[in-house]
Amino acid sequence: MEMKVHSQNTHYHWYKIQARHWLNNAKHISFPESEMKQILEELCETVPSALMKASETAKPLFKKEVGEAITNGTMACLDKMKRQLAAL
Repeated sequence: MEMKVHSQNTHYHWYKIQARHWLNNAKHISFPESEMKQILEELCETVPSALMKASETAKPLFKKEVGEAITNGTMACLDKMKRQLAAL
């Protein structure tokens, strides 16, 4: 999965995007960095339960391994984001 986030360089692969990239992107578009940090913190809190709900709903549609790969990858990114936000 890809998306475009501006910072010093443009980042496309979502699993490589770090908290500082989002904060730099906020600065790039004249969005308050403090609000961006708050949004990221809120995402770290709300995504796990939304992911579990979506996973339960999607179980009949996907192989177990696909769901686990998506869940594990997303949770790893969230854990990394939490650590980075705590260090700011």
